[in-house]
Amino acid sequence: MCKSCRPALLRIKYMLSGILVHSLVFAIAVGRNGQYV
Repeated sequence: MCKSCRPALLRIKYMLSGILVHSLVFAIAVGRNGQYV
């Protein structure tokens, strides 16, 4: 793996995991409140 490619892949991986966590928290909040806030 080249050194220049690695940061980009890590950034993509962090971004995807961040989106997953955010959507999960949002779904839990919506499920708890029963409506969009």
